[in-house]
Amino acid sequence: MEKRNLRVVKWLASTPAAGECTQCRRQFSVPLPALRRVLDAQESLRKQFTEHKCAGTDKKETVRA
Repeated sequence: MEKRNLRVVKWLASTPAAGECTQCRRQFSVPLPALRRVLDAQESLRKQFTEHKCAGTDKKETVRA
């Protein structure tokens, strides 16, 4: 299985504005107030990425006979 990473897909000058998970392609966007500072924008994307669960990777599948 491919290791998931956060990839920045949209920049506003040197500030990351949007990102996506390389495994499940989920999109993350930076709220407008966080776009004022590069560190706030980076932290927002990092937090959203680490808190998400990739779709289809939940191991709680039940097998019924």
